[in-house]
Amino acid sequence: MIKFFRRVRQKLLSENRYNKYILYAIGEIILVVIGILIALSINNWNETRKQRIQEKDYYCKLLEDLNQDVIQIEQHLVANEHRILSSNKLIYLLQQPQPSQAEVILTMRDAVAKTTFTFKPSLAAFEDLKSSGNLGLLTDLDLKNKLIDYYTSIEGYIDVTDIISDKTIDAFFNPEKDFKEIGWQYIPTVFKSIDSNIVDIKALETKNFPTERLRNQLLSDAILYLGTGARKNEIYQIMASEIKEMQKTLINKCDTNYD
Repeated sequence: MIKFFRRVRQKLLSENRYNKYILYAIGEIILVVIGILIALSINNWNETRKQRIQEKDYYCKLLEDLNQDVIQIEQHLVANEHRILSSNKLIYLLQQPQPSQAEVILTMRDAVAKTTFTFKPSLAAFEDLKSSGNLGLLTDLDLKNKLIDYYTSIEGYIDVTDIISDKTIDAFFNPEKDFKEIGWQYIPTVFKSIDSNIVDIKALETKNFPTERLRNQLLSDAILYLGTGARKNEIYQIMASEIKEMQKTLINKCDTNYD
């Protein structure tokens, strides 16, 4: 093609047809410009298409993270329901005339079991979006703002549950308690650790369990465990609702076809 244009130019020049040569040269320039513009348009289209595919990929990765969050939040809800059940059982036991000391302490343990296990959202996709500077790839500004608000809210909810857990554990391990009187020695892991060769196990037995003072103290703790469990349950349910709302939005985005 280039050789063809060159021959045409040479022929026009050799025949002294300068006017036609100028018109031809202008036409050739226009063709070159059009070709460049077409090439740029195709390149821009390809780049835009690549960006939209990458955007969809991020939506799908964000959705995968949320799917993991749903599984985790459900696990936390199950564990928290068990703690609430144990708190109610503890109140029931302490309302009995002569509750079993071993049963009381084991139920106390169950009422706070794993309460410090924190919900940790899957942040791989969102952190990648921020650290790579690709947050601008998300063309849906409303969705982008929702994502930012969602992760900010989740962080706030986690802070609240952590505070609740700390208060629960502070009450459980209150140093002012008489742990022998409560019966910590009957917790299986503690009992197994007692060296009967040097420790008089019978001397660790508590008579007249529980005293009225201890009963009231443990009832107060049980109500605290119940209250903190109920509050955590409430927060987990709110979190689950917000996660599912984000899932619905991202499912639509992940299903979008850019091919």
